[in-house]
Amino acid sequence: MIITVHAVLRAAICFVPWMFFFVWCRAGNDKGILLDAVLSVCGFAATYLACLHSGGRFTLCLSCAVLTTSMLMASSREDIKKGTFFVVPLYACILGNVLFAVYSARYFPVSGAMSIPFWKETAAVVFVLVALRLGKLATGDCFIYLACWLSFLTLFREYSFFAFFLMLLVSTLIGILSWFVMVIRGMKATARFPFTAQISAGCLVSYAVFGILG
Repeated sequence: MIITVHAVLRAAICFVPWMFFFVWCRAGNDKGILLDAVLSVCGFAATYLACLHSGGRFTLCLSCAVLTTSMLMASSREDIKKGTFFVVPLYACILGNVLFAVYSARYFPVSGAMSIPFWKETAAVVFVLVALRLGKLATGDCFIYLACWLSFLTLFREYSFFAFFLMLLVSTLIGILSWFVMVIRGMKATARFPFTAQISAGCLVSYAVFGILG
């Protein structure tokens, strides 16, 4: 019973930011209530799952997850509706996640069997992001990948390397599928299409998978 009450309490705490997020989305009274509802539910689910096995680090993980998922959901909403998004929240998210990662590494060291030396992991992530940018991925999208990876360092350091590549794989597959659908609907093959939502979906999948694995 205690475990059940504890889980419900944590779920309620994770839900509160997304209630405010939905209200913020609806403040403009524009169309798209279904999109706002879906983004809010996805944000809540990702936040809760990312903090599932946080233990005594719940406050730290909750802060990191809310910061990152709110940036992802807000950016996805803007990109889907307008084809662009504000970069200031993204940069704020990156800075916040750097601070969270530094704090987490200092007070919660990790030496699990699945962990990768930090310098090797950083080199691999930087190489991938540079390759994506050279491959014409938008700079903003590369920074979103970076923000997500930084959050993995806090949320589940032992699996952060694998979480990054799972996010990359899922977002790429969803992106390819989205591109095919849009081309079939008449979009030019070389035209830009919103990719922020696909990156966000990849990150949410990693939150769910590695949040459950703990």
